[in-house]
Amino acid sequence: MTEKLNVYQRINKVREENDYIKKDKSVDGQYMVVTHDQVTHELRADLIKHGIVIEPYLVSERVVQDTLMRAGAKQNPIIRLECVFDVFFVNMDDPKDRACARVPAHALDTGDKAPGKATSYAVKTAVLKIFSIETGEEDEARKETENTGGGLDEKAFVDWVSAISEIGGKTEEEIDTNAQKVYDNIIAACSKVKDRASATKLRTRLTNRVAALKKGLKK
Repeated sequence: MTEKLNVYQRINKVREENDYIKKDKSVDGQYMVVTHDQVTHELRADLIKHGIVIEPYLVSERVVQDTLMRAGAKQNPIIRLECVFDVFFVNMDDPKDRACARVPAHALDTGDKAPGKATSYAVKTAVLKIFSIETGEEDEARKETENTGGGLDEKAFVDWVSAISEIGGKTEEEIDTNAQKVYDNIIAACSKVKDRASATKLRTRLTNRVAALKKGLKK
């Protein structure tokens, strides 16, 4: 089924499955940010699942050596690299089918790592914007406010867990079809009561179930 989707439909599938990433790094003890590695960790499996490849291309760059800024005891000048990237989201089954986000990215470094920093920043920013992912610092506070519709009751949650455990199929295509039906119903039920936390937990269970079934076919 994935092979029939265009790149925007694939992007929307990833959007359905990812809505929040917790900020994982403190900057000078003043504020928190989400890193490129954290974004990659959270989305990699879904990008593979839905056949999306990310390709960053450098459009322009400008190097500035700021002699007024000094770093460390050796007083090395800080290099500022100012770049613009086109970050493409490519349909792996039809590489000509692609979406693009143009992103400016700046990086400071005293050595040779500014290009890598700028590229990572551009890709991270494009991913967060294209997939409309919220970032924040407090998971618990978010959970308290996201279930504004009352959330799934315990019985409903258990019933969905049972439905996931009953998913089966003799081929990968059949497994995907059956899993998609259950997933669509879960999203509809959770959306009705505005319970994103339960949707995320159930999606994880469903993903693990599908992976286990496909692994069993290969034995």
